[in-house]
Amino acid sequence: KALSWNPRITNQQRKRFEELEGSEQQREQFVITERDRKGNLIAAVDREAYYPIRYIEPLADNRKALGFDVGSNPVRLAALEQARDTGKPIATERVLLVQDGQPRYSVLVFNPLYAAGMPVATVAERRQALQGFTVAVLNIEKLLVSALGKTAPIGLPFDLLDLSAPQDRQLLHHWSARLQKDDAWFSSLIPAIPASTRKFSFCGREWALVMTPNQAYLSRNY
Repeated sequence: KALSWNPRITNQQRKRFEELEGSEQQREQFVITERDRKGNLIAAVDREAYYPIRYIEPLADNRKALGFDVGSNPVRLAALEQARDTGKPIATERVLLVQDGQPRYSVLVFNPLYAAGMPVATVAERRQALQGFTVAVLNIEKLLVSALGKTAPIGLPFDLLDLSAPQDRQLLHHWSARLQKDDAWFSSLIPAIPASTRKFSFCGREWALVMTPNQAYLSRNY
């Protein structure tokens, strides 16, 4: 869905950062934002550091996200800190994006960027050298539609799960069967087959595909 750059801005740097960004974007007021309990965007409260979205592409679809502090959300912050400390790309749990107009699950992949020439051999050194994060924003529904949308429907629905998340937040997307009707005379005689699970690692998390063939699939392939 998007690629962004999120610098690390300390509390002492915040005022100057907001002034410069407002001037550059020709806006009377630019503030680092977060969400309140109702989901509305408000000025971020004071904290030691912020990770606002300074640059994002494509801009037209994501302008609303500019200035949003991804560190204001505990799910995003956990992934940020893990990426910072390990030096590796780390994905978040599922999230709902500021710029999305309807509930669609996405994941963010944070890739840490460190200051050139500074040592990064230890966790302490990486924390000291951190400049910010490049971020890949993956809308799971759009990702699957792009990968599978033009394939022939075969009657094989599946759930894409994040097994590293709490059970009530594991579902990333349900892919529908797309093929329901089957007129084969023997289809009703074919026994149901249990779901098949395929696990794989993705950016520091354990994901899985849980596939459950329907009668149309079974009658064609049994």
